[in-house]
Amino acid sequence: MLVVCLGNEDRQDDAIGPHLGKFLQQKNLPGIEVVIVRDDPTPLADALRDHPRIVILDAIPGEQPGRVHCVRAEDVKTRLPSTLSSHGINILDFIRTVAALEGSPKQIYILAIEGRHFGFGPLSPSLQARLPEIQSQVLHHLTTLQTP
Repeated sequence: MLVVCLGNEDRQDDAIGPHLGKFLQQKNLPGIEVVIVRDDPTPLADALRDHPRIVILDAIPGEQPGRVHCVRAEDVKTRLPSTLSSHGINILDFIRTVAALEGSPKQIYILAIEGRHFGFGPLSPSLQARLPEIQSQVLHHLTTLQTP
């Protein structure tokens, strides 16, 4: 399974993706490859070839900082409280395009973490305080998604 962690470490709660990506890389979970994407997803194309199941981990604006949503890609528009990603690209469309070009369908899931502050600066105190709980929830979701 490929876990794509999106975010900009200089944009407060948007940094949750890279924070969690580093945490997951240190865990060295069997069967899970973790890639941190800060801007251009093009180098990700090679990693996509080897994984039929992909999890996109990203921050979204929300009213409950730290709340973790886990949805299938096809349910994003109806299940998430806001649009996915603030990175000027739609990573979901990128992954679908690569999969279509390869002729290999992908199971795509979204782990979206609500944040409230997306200005310049470090991770907000509200998400920083909930980081252990968020890490635990993300590990739980990844374990569940890894089961066929």
